Amino acid sequence: MSVGGPFLCDYGCNIITGSNVSINMNCSFIDCNQIKIGNNVMIASNVQIYTATHAVELAERLTPDWTPESGKHYECSEPYEGIPDLIAALRAKGFILALITGKGERSCRITLNEFGMEHDFDEILTGSENENIKAQSLRLLLKKYDLLPAQCVYIGDAVSDVSEAEKPGSYACLLCGEQLQRQKN
Repeated sequence: MSVGGPFLCDYGCNIITGSNVSINMNCSFIDCNQIKIGNNVMIASNVQIYTATHAVELAERLTPDWTPESGKHYECSEPYEGIPDLIAALRAKGFILALITGKGERSCRITLNEFGMEHDFDEILTGSENENIKAQSLRLLLKKYDLLPAQCVYIGDAVSDVSEAEKPGSYACLLCGEQLQRQKN
């Protein structure tokens, strides 16, 4: 087996290969679940294999028993560990911080208020019930702040976030945390 660098993965232990496998340079394997590669396989440069995701259909993302009275409108009850500290550190360094979410405006506002993060972002762009508009939102921000795509890093929690960020040519990274582990089970 040969692997060209750089090679990125989440765990490594979930990647299973056969014999006579060659993985060229600059590949990313997001192995939150098992990735199996057979015998006599050659993988080209810049290949990305992802096994993590979340539901993309609106009806699947909604909490089934939500009502305005219940206050329970999401299953994630707190930000991912370390995110508030990361936001504070980036803000202290003078970075422009934007939130691009698939949530609707009202749902986003409720979540940010619940998390105490309603003032953490310079820009908040919310989603559409009809389509994923994250790439379009990212393009709007790049234009507004006169930035090149390479000057922007998009941090997402789903594979679809990475592909949306790459459409305008921005860098992307994928958080793989407790939420994704729960989805795997």
